[in-house]
Amino acid sequence: MRLDHIAYRVKDREKTTKFLEDCLGYKYAGTWDIDFGDGPPTKFNMLAPPEVRASEAGKWTYHALVYAPSVLDKRVNDENSAITAEFHAPPEIAVSD
Repeated sequence: MRLDHIAYRVKDREKTTKFLEDCLGYKYAGTWDIDFGDGPPTKFNMLAPPEVRASEAGKWTYHALVYAPSVLDKRVNDENSAITAEFHAPPEIAVSD
């Protein structure tokens, strides 16, 4: 399963947007209005991740097979301790105040 986006509701959307750009490499993609239904509509900034996704999922998905106990004991690596991990390109981020 792929996470499409993450939404943050923060005290200062512009300050948070700048932080995500400076620290994580996200790019500002625009500002839109959204209605949460608990008051007047609010604005949100959309940020695009630094990596560009390919249209074919296999190009932005990484599958790994790791052995949980192997972190503690390199001698243990049987099929019962295997963990399948799937890593994806990062999602878009929406930031509103």
